[in-house]
Amino acid sequence: MTEPSLPVARARSYLVRLLLLVPAGLMLAVGWWKHSNVPEGGSVEAIRLTVKPGPVGQVREAYDSLNPGSPDLYLKISVAGREIRTPTFKDHPIGNGLTWDLGDRF
Repeated sequence: MTEPSLPVARARSYLVRLLLLVPAGLMLAVGWWKHSNVPEGGSVEAIRLTVKPGPVGQVREAYDSLNPGSPDLYLKISVAGREIRTPTFKDHPIGNGLTWDLGDRF
């Protein structure tokens, strides 16, 4: 007695997969177009550091006021092979914000 053979699985149609390539290709083309059509960059004259707005920033400021000291804050900026170190704010809380003027435009 022979065992009944399993039916041969039908090959699935590639039509659905090919139809999914159309929106994927369109998304790729739109992404490349948006990536390549960006206007020239602007310039940076100053950098401002502030606390996060809302209750999170207020809680952090209240917590920082309990500590006797504040961290010393400075920036190291590297642009096109040159490195700039800004003046240091020693034991200065962030409060409404700290601003570093860069002197040169970047």
